[in-house]
Amino acid sequence: MKRSRRDSEAKSTAVVTTGRIERKRAHDREAQRASRAKTKAYIAHLEKTVADLTETSGDARANYLAQHATQQSQEIESLQGLVGKIKSLIQDASTSPQTNRRGDSPHDTSSPETIIRDDGDRHQHSNSGGNNNNASSSTSSYNAPTVAYPATPSPHGNLTLLGESLLCSEDDDTTYFDRLNRVLEQVEAHPSATTGHISNPTTDQDILIRAILYGWDAAERLHHFDIVWRFLRAFDEGLWYRAGPLERIAHHWLFRNVL
Repeated sequence: MKRSRRDSEAKSTAVVTTGRIERKRAHDREAQRASRAKTKAYIAHLEKTVADLTETSGDARANYLAQHATQQSQEIESLQGLVGKIKSLIQDASTSPQTNRRGDSPHDTSSPETIIRDDGDRHQHSNSGGNNNNASSSTSSYNAPTVAYPATPSPHGNLTLLGESLLCSEDDDTTYFDRLNRVLEQVEAHPSATTGHISNPTTDQDILIRAILYGWDAAERLHHFDIVWRFLRAFDEGLWYRAGPLERIAHHWLFRNVL
């Protein structure tokens, strides 16, 4: 009986491993096709540019070159601005303190400056009144600033996936990785994972960036989560929320492309 079970488990593991390899190969082929198409389009663009320059002469050629240089400069500035915004958002999400008031949601996305200003005004009003009770009430309603990002674990929420808890507590025993492996095997064998993802790379990027910067609830309100995204959310909120935003983005993006 035990030997039969071991043989069955070995076959199941072999099937899962084969399926993972096939999906990785399919993803690599798709990436190569996209790269070849991009290279082909760029070559066609260069050929057209050469043809346009060959057909023109004198002032017309100078005007064409000036227009082309201006267009390239605008594209570069646009990309630099986008990169700067992403860096600023990641830095703000990592370092900006948020005040968590009593009764408010722990994921309150109010501006840190607004929160600090409101607390300062309330404290100033309390002192000007000279009422010790009011001052005590104002002080008791203020908690130490907390960081709104990254997401905090919610053991009673969505950290249980496919019957397994993905919460890794500080005093967790050695069962966490066993649970994680069991969930991974079920995710890989899930019909939605074997038939391919519904979303496209652009949607996946938006989900991941939005989840890291604004929380998983914000991302799931806007996009449908398939089984892989549900796994990544539980994986992140159960363990990876302790890491920095860049590490989380890199790790989850790799897992999204492999699973």
